[in-house]
Amino acid sequence: PITGDKLPVFVGDYVLMDYATGAVMGVPAHDTRDHRFATEHSLPIRTVIDEENDVLVNSTEAYDGMSTNEARAQILRDLEEFRQGAAHQEFRLRDWLVSRQCYWGAPIPIVHCKSCGVVPVPESELPIELPRVELTGKGTSPLQSEQAAEWRRTSCPSCGASDAQRETDTLDTFVDS
Repeated sequence: PITGDKLPVFVGDYVLMDYATGAVMGVPAHDTRDHRFATEHSLPIRTVIDEENDVLVNSTEAYDGMSTNEARAQILRDLEEFRQGAAHQEFRLRDWLVSRQCYWGAPIPIVHCKSCGVVPVPESELPIELPRVELTGKGTSPLQSEQAAEWRRTSCPSCGASDAQRETDTLDTFVDS
């Protein structure tokens, strides 16, 4: 990484060989599969994003406190300046029955609860209506923006916890046609 820290290399059975080079960086504090792998192997789990405030933490003084979007842009500039990396986008059409979208499809009726994990929304609470947001075409999904913060916050259908979050991906438009 750009911090200069040495990275251990582990091989997991869930790495997708058809994804980029087949080698991906694990972030156990922010990915379920990586967290499970790190826990099973007693590996350190370092939170690097304060998800509640969407800022970097435990990174370096240069990036701590930056929003994830600001930090991503600055890290990319730094990587390019030090000739350690460059921006690259790769698009692939997946042969999946359901593909995930950013906003314009049907909401996925799932709630993420810190206590219960992934919880389906009860049928009695369907359909889920997406909030009205301004589509900018930049950055992350509009459902992950501040415009949709109130919509994202919900209670867990299972335990009632008030800090649950709605799924922000939506299903491809053909699902609801």
